[in-house]
Amino acid sequence: MVLLPKILFATLCSGLAAYGLFSSVSIAAAQQSGVTLYGILDLGITYETVRRDVSESTPNQSPLNQTLFGISNGVQSGSRWGLKGRESLGQGVSVDFVLEGGFNPAQGVSSQGGRLFGRQSTLGLAMQDVGRFDIGRQINLASNYLLNIDPFAEGFGQANIGASFGSANTTRYGNLVLLQAKPIEGLTLGAGYSFATQLSAIYTQGQSCVATQSCSAQAGTYNFSSSQNLRALTLGAHYKSGPTEAAFVYDKLYGDPSQTDGGTGPSAWILGGAYDFNLVRLSLAIGRTSNGFFSGQSSGTGSVSPSGLATTS
Repeated sequence: MVLLPKILFATLCSGLAAYGLFSSVSIAAAQQSGVTLYGILDLGITYETVRRDVSESTPNQSPLNQTLFGISNGVQSGSRWGLKGRESLGQGVSVDFVLEGGFNPAQGVSSQGGRLFGRQSTLGLAMQDVGRFDIGRQINLASNYLLNIDPFAEGFGQANIGASFGSANTTRYGNLVLLQAKPIEGLTLGAGYSFATQLSAIYTQGQSCVATQSCSAQAGTYNFSSSQNLRALTLGAHYKSGPTEAAFVYDKLYGDPSQTDGGTGPSAWILGGAYDFNLVRLSLAIGRTSNGFFSGQSSGTGSVSPSGLATTS
C-alpha cells in the first residue's frame, strides 16, 4: 500500500516511463526537491430530510419533501489529492507551488466543475518574515483568514461559517493575483485581484444574459475583454497571538456593465475572532452581504445530485 504511491510519484517527478532500478534514485531526488504527494479520502453514510413549503412570496416554487439516504462525500473535509513543492533560493526566499484537485471517491469523478486541479493551482514566491506573492486559482482571503476562527473549519456542510457568510464558504477565484505581507509579528495583511473568477455570472435581479460576447462568461471561460469577465477584489487582515485570533475581510465582485444590473456586483465584509480558554474555545463573527450572493450551502448534498433542490445560490 505504501510502495505504489512512492513508485507512481517517482515516475511523475523523474519523467521515466519505467521505474525498475531507477525508482529509488528518483524518490530520493524528489524528496530533496521538497515535493510532496498528499490527499484526503472522506466518505460517510448520510440520512437527510429536506422540506420546503410554498409561501405567498415564492409562488413559483412547488412543495418539496425529499429524503436522502446513502453515501456522502466530504462530510468533514472535501476529498482531494495534490502535489506541492518548494525550492529554496537562499536568504529566506523560496519558490513554491500547489496543485490540488477535488474528487468524489463514491463515484470516481472530479469536483469543482470537472477541473483537474480545481481546489488550488498556484505558483508562489515567499520571503521569510516578510510575506508572499501567489498567482493562480485559490481560495479568497475570507475563506483563508476565517478558516481557523470557524469551529468547524469550514466543514460539516450546513454547520460551517459558509452557511451564514457566502464569501467565506471556501470561495475560490481563478486567475487571482494575491499579495500578503507581515508588517509585524502575528499580523498578516492581504490584497488580491481576480481578472476572471470563473464563477458563474451573477446579476442582482436574476436577469438572463443579453446578446453580447459576455454571454459566454460562465464558469471555466476567460473573455478577451477584461470588462466581460466576472472579476473580484479580496482584502483582509489576520492577527494571531497566543490564544487570540482575529480577522477582517472584504470581497467585491465586478460584473459586466453591459448586462442588466451587471455593474452592481455583490460585496461582503466579515469581522470575526476567537479566543482559546484551553477547556473552551469561543468564536464570534458578524458580517453583511449586499447586492446578491457569493456561494451558499446547498441542501441534500451527497454522492448524487439532489433532484428538485437548488445546488447553488
